[in-house]
Amino acid sequence: MEFTLSEDIERFRDRVRNFSLREFPVYSKRSDEMEEFPEELFRKAVASDILHPEDIWKFIIALEEMSSVNPNLGISMAVPFFGNEILRFYGTQKQISDLYEPVIHGKKKMGLALTEPGGGSDLANLKTTAVREGDHYVISGSKMFITNGDIADFLLVLARTENGVKPQQSHSLFVLNPHAAGVKISKIQGKLGVRGTDTTIISLDGVHVDSSDMIGKPGMGFYYVMNFFDVSRTYVAALSVGIAEGIIRRLMAFYSDPENKMEERHQFAIADLAARVESARMLTYEAVNSIHTGRTDPVLTSEAKAFASEVAVDSSRLGVLLTGTYGMESDMEQFFRDAKIMEIWEGSSEIERLVIYRFLRSKYGKKVSRAF
Repeated sequence: MEFTLSEDIERFRDRVRNFSLREFPVYSKRSDEMEEFPEELFRKAVASDILHPEDIWKFIIALEEMSSVNPNLGISMAVPFFGNEILRFYGTQKQISDLYEPVIHGKKKMGLALTEPGGGSDLANLKTTAVREGDHYVISGSKMFITNGDIADFLLVLARTENGVKPQQSHSLFVLNPHAAGVKISKIQGKLGVRGTDTTIISLDGVHVDSSDMIGKPGMGFYYVMNFFDVSRTYVAALSVGIAEGIIRRLMAFYSDPENKMEERHQFAIADLAARVESARMLTYEAVNSIHTGRTDPVLTSEAKAFASEVAVDSSRLGVLLTGTYGMESDMEQFFRDAKIMEIWEGSSEIERLVIYRFLRSKYGKKVSRAF
């Protein structure tokens, strides 16, 4: 399948890249060292009209180009919108007008509180509960590694509401005010990478939310989140492609200096990386196209996310290896740190492989003969 992007998209790509090259250097060092969300940069990006979470192709291209310039800042520009699709697809008209619309226009930030201490990718067995009392719910539990916890205007929280049913049918999603009584938010500092993203631990001690703050239907929260992951995995894939592309650009710049001798083995290594990056890009674009055309393929998005994220990590490792001291003293060192999270969030590489294998088992099953 050919993915020739329109002239409009390619012009948009150039605009995002020019913005990133011009603005990111001003905020790069402070955001990484001070572990601060670059609020001023985000406002500039919104004003420059380069963030379009409602348009998956423009959003993917923006993520790819921004992360090729600086992964930390590229990711920081994306996270204020994290989870907006859940509101768009399952929210009430009031939730869409009061929450979704302001988020996609950059007027509000949101956070998605899913992961729990010791839970990792096992969302089906989360411990946080929401008990109904009259016209409201009382939420108790804790969440960990929650992006935007300290800067979000509101959070979507996944909690157990139903008993006596399968784990996947027992969860519901709620809109939660991070400043409500019973909410305690603690910022996580000293992360390996993506330090410009605000990452927190959230404690919920008898937090009251109105029943009208539930997203969609009771017991459907797990499925809403899984459907969202089918989309968001392509975001991680695009960020990963951008990281790898950024490494190639830096390697070619490094070897353009006559003082840096490029041996044949270095040429081979970069050529192999370029082929893998292009493969990751095409796989990512195919996954995006499945979403854009209304036939989202969870296996395809898992393949794109798993492959592209590992290409990102491998490319950053190769970049530092080939450039030695220069790489460790340049921004390639930050690429190396920022890349690792790609293999972890939105479902670890192991989880993605399980999704892919289960599809293969379902597709072939007993049809495969010993003779193949």
